Amino acid sequence: MNNRTPTSLLKTLPTLAALSALALLTLAGCNGNNPAVATPALPESQRQAPPATPTADARLVPPSNTPESPASAVQVPTAVVQTPTPVVLTLAATPTVNPEIQFREIIAARVKATLDAWASFTPTPTAVPPPTPAPAVTPLPTLIPTPTPTPAPTATPIPTPAPAPTVTPAPVPLPTPAPVPRPLPTPPPAPTVTPAPVPLPTLAPVPSPIPTSPQSPPARLSVTLEQAQEGKAVSGEELTVLITVKNPSPQPVHAITLDFEMEEPGQFVSASLDRGNCQELSCEISSIDGRDSVAGQIKIKQPFAFDVEARLDGRAAWRQGDSPLRYTYYHISVQLDNSHLPGGLVWATGPVGNSLSNRLPPSVGPDAIYAWFGQRLLSISRVTGESLWQKAIASYTFDPLLWEDRIIFRSRPADDDGRFMGYIHSLDAATGELVWSHPLDGVVLGPALVYNGALYFNVIDRGQGRDSDYGYLVSLDIATGKLNWEQRFEQRLWSPPVAHAGKIYVASRRYHPGSIYSVEPESGSATLLHQTTVGTTEPLLFALGKIFMLTEMGTIIALDFSSGEEVWRYQPEDHVWQTPVYSQGKVHMIVFKESVGDYAAVHVLDAASGRLKWKYEPGRQISSYTVLDDLIFVSTYTHLVALDSATGSQLWQKAYQGIYSPLARADGILYGQGFAEKGGFQAFAIRLSAPGTEDGR
Repeated sequence: MNNRTPTSLLKTLPTLAALSALALLTLAGCNGNNPAVATPALPESQRQAPPATPTADARLVPPSNTPESPASAVQVPTAVVQTPTPVVLTLAATPTVNPEIQFREIIAARVKATLDAWASFTPTPTAVPPPTPAPAVTPLPTLIPTPTPTPAPTATPIPTPAPAPTVTPAPVPLPTPAPVPRPLPTPPPAPTVTPAPVPLPTLAPVPSPIPTSPQSPPARLSVTLEQAQEGKAVSGEELTVLITVKNPSPQPVHAITLDFEMEEPGQFVSASLDRGNCQELSCEISSIDGRDSVAGQIKIKQPFAFDVEARLDGRAAWRQGDSPLRYTYYHISVQLDNSHLPGGLVWATGPVGNSLSNRLPPSVGPDAIYAWFGQRLLSISRVTGESLWQKAIASYTFDPLLWEDRIIFRSRPADDDGRFMGYIHSLDAATGELVWSHPLDGVVLGPALVYNGALYFNVIDRGQGRDSDYGYLVSLDIATGKLNWEQRFEQRLWSPPVAHAGKIYVASRRYHPGSIYSVEPESGSATLLHQTTVGTTEPLLFALGKIFMLTEMGTIIALDFSSGEEVWRYQPEDHVWQTPVYSQGKVHMIVFKESVGDYAAVHVLDAASGRLKWKYEPGRQISSYTVLDDLIFVSTYTHLVALDSATGSQLWQKAYQGIYSPLARADGILYGQGFAEKGGFQAFAIRLSAPGTEDGR
């Protein structure tokens, strides 16, 4: 459609007749009424109010009056379709009213409104790109130039038009105003001219997915392990584990492989399935139909272990159709009962303390053992391992001893002046109640000696260091705690007292010369027995007419008991670390191998000659060492090893972790203290021998 502006249209009208004809045709096309006839202005009394605006798209815009003759301009309400800029028709003022001019103005305004409506009409877009919008319509210029070029002021809307002046010529009736034309069917308002939109590229439609038939979810192979027998399995014997491989999906699976692995020190023995082949640690199954399963059994063997548990781990691999390999992991932990076998755990208390004494083993009574953990003493049932009573002490305690129905121990608190005060305490073994307590000025050393109803121990650092160069040997009545006597020596006594042949023997610590004293148990009178080349802090050993002592230089010296002459000397590559033990004609010791990663070794010497008989090197540190006649027990922090005392050959090894104290033996059971798996320290009982077998072998 070709749109034209009102100005160009008026220029094409040569005569008034042509303009009238165009106006009549336009009005007839818009509302179908008779063409309007120009008439002069009516008197004010005969005027009618302008018709109301029928829609929001049309409004009344009164023309502005010229400044020269405001009253002479004829103002006719004009229905105009709303555009961004309202159209204002300005009529030139003349001394007399010209009906022809008025008619021409009315016709021009209506022609412009019609053209504006057509210009704003936009057809529905089609597949072809939309046409470029027409440029903005230029308003009609003033048809008759005004005498003065002064621009007219902005028109201000008024409710009613101003009265027309009285004209001199004979009144000519004005044409009846035609009704306001109705708007075109839902023409949108003329938008602000914007650049033509760039057409978007046509996107290819996304194809809809082809519907497929529903499929079953991928298979998930299920592997179940169960212990064959009820309760705990017997350690050291073959254990049977039942295995079931099930395919819970409706689709078959194939190429199934089962792999097994035993956690050390466990051993995998064999496996078998009702369908499939098994070799060593692996089984293969060709396929398993949907909702089907395969069953079998696995044989394992668990040696003795501290945690009394055997663990079997495994992995199953399989395929479904052409899918990649899928995996299922499985495991089982079998609880073991190894208490009936040598080295089997009978019971363990679990963590009961944060520290322990590693100098002495637990004290063993008829029904209970007594173990000390820092500031807490426990009475523990020998049969069940349950705590019978506990006693908390406000200070650290050391070296508990059992004498008849009493527990004797020492403590070392500090007084308000910072001076250490030593105490000896006695508790009732059955109840844990305090029987007596004896305070001492100075530090009490241990372990103490119980001999012929009396208690003997060393004291140093009396009087807050005033007598720091002296040592004291003190004797108490073990039943009442009363002082029997005390003996002062010119040297510190660090070697605990030892009884031999009716006498009490102590030794000094000085490097050169050292001294060995003989003391009467009843009176405390002391006699210098021998001068030695070096002192000691460890107990003396008496056997075969000799005195064996460990010097502070890490050397073992054997002295003739009568003369004090040195019989032999043993100096290992490094130095001896722990108190030597005499048993069955041999001297046993722990040698600390500082030059080989702080490892330790067991050296056993012939007591008569001092020659090395054998040695045991575990290749790791040693946490405790116990000699029980013909057996030697060595703890390496991770294992407990039983050795033959005569030859040094290994009898058995158990995975017991962190045994720190020497072991005590009673009725075929070993009692000790060590590290607990969940932190802290615990007491435990280990079977030394099986019923009907030789002790510990």
